[in-house]
Formats: sequence, structure tokens, C-alpha cells
Amino acid sequence: MVETEKKQLLFINMEYTQNEINEPINIDVLLQCFPPNLFNRSNVTIAYRDFSEGQVVNLEDYDIVLFSTKISSFSKMQTLLDLCKGKLIIVGSILAICAGYELATIYPEIVFNTGEGETNIYDLLCAAAISRTADQFKQLIYEKNIPNVCFYYEPLKGIYYSERAVCNLETKQYPCHYKLTDVLEKAGLVRMETSRGCPWNKCSFCVMPWKFCGERWRAFTNKKIEGEIQYLIDNGANRIFFTDEDFIGNYEHISDLCSIIKRCTSACERAISFGGSTSVLTLHKLGDSLDFCLQNMYDVGITHIFIGIESGSNSQLLRYNKGVSVSMNEEIIAKLRNYGMEIDVGFIMFDADTTIEELEENLNFIQRTGLRNTVSRFAKKLRVTPHTAIYKDYVSRGLITSDLNIDELYYDYTFLDPQIELICSYINALDAHVLKESYHLQALIRSTATETEKAIAYKRLLLLRECGYLFLCDCVNCYKKNKALSKEDVHSIYSNYLCLGGISSDEH
Repeated sequence: MVETEKKQLLFINMEYTQNEINEPINIDVLLQCFPPNLFNRSNVTIAYRDFSEGQVVNLEDYDIVLFSTKISSFSKMQTLLDLCKGKLIIVGSILAICAGYELATIYPEIVFNTGEGETNIYDLLCAAAISRTADQFKQLIYEKNIPNVCFYYEPLKGIYYSERAVCNLETKQYPCHYKLTDVLEKAGLVRMETSRGCPWNKCSFCVMPWKFCGERWRAFTNKKIEGEIQYLIDNGANRIFFTDEDFIGNYEHISDLCSIIKRCTSACERAISFGGSTSVLTLHKLGDSLDFCLQNMYDVGITHIFIGIESGSNSQLLRYNKGVSVSMNEEIIAKLRNYGMEIDVGFIMFDADTTIEELEENLNFIQRTGLRNTVSRFAKKLRVTPHTAIYKDYVSRGLITSDLNIDELYYDYTFLDPQIELICSYINALDAHVLKESYHLQALIRSTATETEKAIAYKRLLLLRECGYLFLCDCVNCYKKNKALSKEDVHSIYSNYLCLGGISSDEH
């Protein structure tokens, strides 16, 4: 039997770019899966780059380095990887999931985790503990057929992908929230999961079917959910955000969740609020139970809803394969408002096939539904990511114009209508001016900051969103008047709204 070594392990949680403090539950979830006899507090160090200022680690002290990636973290991770030569390295989370092949081509010595980390981290660390080199490590992974990994494998002379697998959520306990106190002190976002995946699972732009191997929505046990909510409340959380792709899921799940929240908050003297993401289709499928569920949710403190509307144009909704119509979107928005819900929406204004008519339909929808008076970001361009149906469609039509941008996880593409492309380019320029400030303001609004601070942030963010909305309206009106749009027309409109938002101008 090969004797294991007590190796030193560094787990690096890469930072976000949105100026928002998010509780790093990805780290908490994986730590409970480490083999305790091999890796524990005596030889594991966590580097929380997103909110641990001043933390210094010497990479030379570690044998194994794990990275949990975020969008926009690639360039900073590359700097760290250059300092990790000769070490066993595992890179996981969003960049590895979406760009495993590309990353394995750039870094042939590294192992990339391409799925849920709980499925393999125990076996990976057991293999790492007895491996002296990256080649030995990869050979053990290959021989044991450890799932959800990819890497360059010399015996195959190419990139090896192991079988895909999802974890059984019914066996999972709630994780220790190691940084909860720090998150609360910094007015950050306290997070937990009640489920994973999506009941619909068919949106053409969504990478979740790839991440979860085609599996649809899965729930954790009520015991895990209740224990975690009670733990967070007992330790000072006043606002809890469910990070699920769809925390409602179905009637049984949301009913159980409301009952759990009621039990956990019944003896609490302070107000506790909850929020999470869902979809129009999920709410619509509640049918005759929708009103009962929304009232129940509001009564127990679930008052903040992020919902993927995506479009106010039926033709766009068909391209995105949302499974809903504009009228269904309007109905659900009205319902949520009737029950006093605070709404944030996902919206995709531009894709390769967008027309001026669809742009106008979207703007009218935003006005008609009152979404104009929210701080949601509407004027977004579709992010075309790997392993999605829309990426395959764009490739088949020759619309993709770039290699994968690994840092931001998107492919550039061309628009069928050059005037839409022109408008979108100026929206991107506007975003470049305000995005950093917008993320900061959004973080304040979602945080536990004072109501006065939130009100000031909301007013400023609403003005920035309004600049984008009015810019698009003027572009549409100019087109309708002149039957065309010139760059000079769009630039003139753009300059007006830079001034309105108090934004420094530059040449575009």
C-alpha cells in the first residue's frame, strides 16, 4: 500500500468584479467533501481574494493549489498560475465548466473540474495526496475514471474528458458558513441553496444543462434547508438570498420552504427577509395555486424576486426558447407586483437576429409593465457561451467572429442588421462608463446598508438605467423618422445621455 503524505493545500477563491460581497458558499460546500484524514485545518489554507484584504500567502509553502474561478478572474489567475510551477493544481467553477477544453490546451499540466465539485473532490484529493507529479496525478484520475474532469493526457495525445455526473443532493448536509461573520460585518450577501438546476432546462442561451449533465431541477432535503436557515438566523443574518437557478421549483417545494421559514422565524424578534431567482414559466405552472403561493411567500418574508424575463418580443422569446409568451410575462409581473414583491429582472435586448421592430417592442414592454421604474439592467447583449444551443446555431450560420474569450466566457458575433449593431456598440460604450458604479450601487441596494443609503443608491442607479432606456427610444424614433440611422445620429444621441447621467464623455 502506498503511504500518503501530509501535503499542504491552498484553496484560492478568486474575486468578483461587481464590487459586491458575496458569501463564498462554493468554498464551504467543497470543504465538507475533503477527505478529513488527509486534509483538515492543520494543512489547508483558504485565500478569500474577494474580501480578505491584506491576506498574504506564500505559494512556495504549498504542494496542492485549488482555484475556484469567477467570470473576469482569468487574467489574475494566470498571474498566480505562473507562480505555481511544479505543484498539483485543480481549477474549478465557472471558467473550468465552460472553457475546460480551451484551458487544458493552454495549461496542459493542470486538471480542470468541469461539473459539480462534490462529485469528485474527495477522490481528486485522495489521488493528489499520493502523487508526486502532475503526470502521476492525471494517470490516477484516468485509471479511477474520476468524473467531471478534463486535462491534457499525454498517452492519448489530446484532451481527456471523463464521464459526466451529478451529485445526489439528498445525501448532502448544510455546509459551515465559515465567513458569515465577515460577510455580515461588510453588509454583504448571505447565501444558501435549496435546489440546483432548472425545471424547464431548455433556454437556448443557458449553460446549466451542460453543467448539470442534462439533469433538470433537483432539491436538497427539507432537513438540510431548515438546519441551514436556522443556523444563518441564529448567527445574525437578517437577509438570506437563495442562490438556486430556480428556488421555487414546484408547488411542493415552495410550500415546504415557506413552512420551514415560518418555523425558523417564528421565535425571532427581528425581521428576516429572503430572496431568490425563478422564472415566468415556473410561476405560470403553479396555475390555480399561484396566488396562494405568492401570498404565502410574502407572509413569511420572501419579498425579493429575480426573474428571467429576457424579452418583451414574442419572436425573441421563441429564439431564446423560453417556453413563454409576452402576455405570460406581463401577467406574472403584474401578479408579483400585486403581492408587494421587489422585482429585479433579467433582460436580453440584443442578439444577432434583433430587428428595430423587436427593439421597439421591448421598449414598449418595459414602459407598459412599469419595469422602467426599476433598477434592472435592460440594454444587455446576449452572451453566447460554449455548450449552448444558441452557440451551435450561430456556428452553423457562420455568425461567430472570434475565439472564446475565456475571461468573460463569450464569443463575439455579427449582427444581421448593421444598424442594430451600431446601436449596441454605443450601449456597450455607455456601459463601459457606468458599469463599475452600477455594480457598486446594486451591491448597496441588495446589502444590509441603511435605508437612507439604499434610497440614495437606488435614485442614482435609476438615473443611469434611464439614460440607456431613453437613448434606445431616441434611436428607434430617429430610425422611424428617417428610415435609417447614421453613426452621426447615434453619436449625437449618445452624447446627450452622457450629459444627462453626469458621465464623462470620450470619443467612441
